[in-house]
Amino acid sequence: MITQKSNGVDHGTQEVTSAQRTARYKTIYENFLRTQVAGHTHALTITLRNDSPTELLQNRRARLEETIRHMLYRIGRKCFKNRHKRYGLRIGSTVVIENGSHQNRLHAHLTLKCPDGMLSGQFESTVVAAVTRCKSLGQQCVIKRITDSDGWVSYMAKDGPEAFSPQCTQHAKH
Repeated sequence: MITQKSNGVDHGTQEVTSAQRTARYKTIYENFLRTQVAGHTHALTITLRNDSPTELLQNRRARLEETIRHMLYRIGRKCFKNRHKRYGLRIGSTVVIENGSHQNRLHAHLTLKCPDGMLSGQFESTVVAAVTRCKSLGQQCVIKRITDSDGWVSYMAKDGPEAFSPQCTQHAKH
């Protein structure tokens, strides 16, 4: 409950509901994601293969995060060649991991920043090739150029801050 007073006069009380608090947190989280996604050019959705359905969800999430880090390494190595290792160049990425509707279809939504000077089609081919080479990922891989970053941010934010993966998110260094 918030009490509003000015000059010692009580102007009434305003109760903050749970729905208002949730909406406020969602707005804060979306704004955070918006700053992370700024300048990113592509949206990617990938799915973890369901090799062992009895595996614990937290173990599957850890395996997906490890696979995403490896995939980002492959993309960076392909885009920047030796400069990737020599100078630490890397593509920018923001990653959220969703459990799926029945917690059996773990998948990730990413935003990626195409390196300066690289054609969009060439970057998309590089990403698809890297995803294909990661054996832990399923066949479903969708990459698209971002045309509405606010819409994509809202979609990424739908599962809340628990879905954000700071271990896989990296700032671009070109």
